[in-house]
Amino acid sequence: MKLCSILCLVWNMLPYTQQCFESLFLYTRYPFEFIVVDNGSTDNVTGQYLRDLEPDTPYLRRYKVITNSENMGTTKGGNQLLREAVGDYLAIISNDMIFVENWLEDIIEYMEQNPDVSSVSPAWLSGDLETFPERAQNHKERCGIAEPGYMGGMFVMTRECFNKVGYFDEQFQKAGWEDRDYEMRLAQNGCKSVILHKVVLYHYGMVTRKHFDGRYEVENACKFAKKYGLL
Repeated sequence: MKLCSILCLVWNMLPYTQQCFESLFLYTRYPFEFIVVDNGSTDNVTGQYLRDLEPDTPYLRRYKVITNSENMGTTKGGNQLLREAVGDYLAIISNDMIFVENWLEDIIEYMEQNPDVSSVSPAWLSGDLETFPERAQNHKERCGIAEPGYMGGMFVMTRECFNKVGYFDEQFQKAGWEDRDYEMRLAQNGCKSVILHKVVLYHYGMVTRKHFDGRYEVENACKFAKKYGLL
């Protein structure tokens, strides 16, 4: 059976990370390796949690933590994860998401049934957590199975797709526009991307990125515009 590499950047925010990982281990029933980059956490608890973690799931094939002494940003940290991954599928996840039953199985099943699709993002909802199950069901009924699209905070791509597109562009420092850049490169390399509305996850949203206060947003926007000839 094929293997999925699940890759996650973590920077502080331990309560969100714990909730995310607990749901991930509970609801992932497909062979996977789990690689985490502790991107310079300073809260004195996240690093210890990751070192002590013993995932309780028979589907886990490997668990590895990479510890950075400082926050290297989204692109450099993401590339650390990608360099370590060996799976047939690569799942980039955010540590402020809550996973649901069959999330990965449904995504991979869709990709195998639609071999022209190279990248799949789940749909996600934020807001009131208590009403999430009802809202998720309504979303599925309203939006159907899938539509073209890409969500940089959480997506699964094939190894073949990654081999075409490559690593994140590290000129986009810390956070901002690296996801739009990757979306552009997926399209440029003929990698069809869809949002699978059959899978709806809960996403708190911007839990880490908001701490950068938009300091890199304008700089990265200019780099993006220059890269794609928009200036």
